[in-house]
Amino acid sequence: MYAHDVILLDGTPPPKIRAYARADLIPYTTVNYTVAKISTIDNVGNGTRFIATDTNGKTYSARKIVLATGVRDVLPNFPGMDVIWGTGAFWCL
Repeated sequence: MYAHDVILLDGTPPPKIRAYARADLIPYTTVNYTVAKISTIDNVGNGTRFIATDTNGKTYSARKIVLATGVRDVLPNFPGMDVIWGTGAFWCL
């Protein structure tokens, strides 16, 4: 399984991308929490706001949230597809 459309990391296995991301975040001591809940509030006149609550109970407010859930490629079933996928065979949408 490989990630696609990740700038500079296209074709990299997702566990390796996660390892790169975790390593990049180490210097940032303020990035050390897990979001446990996201809710919305109607900020009258200013649109909807999101409130994210971490596992320690601290809240964060934002106008936008990106949820990245991932994708799993389901390749056509014929011999050799796993070898040429991403180099000689591609999905066309």
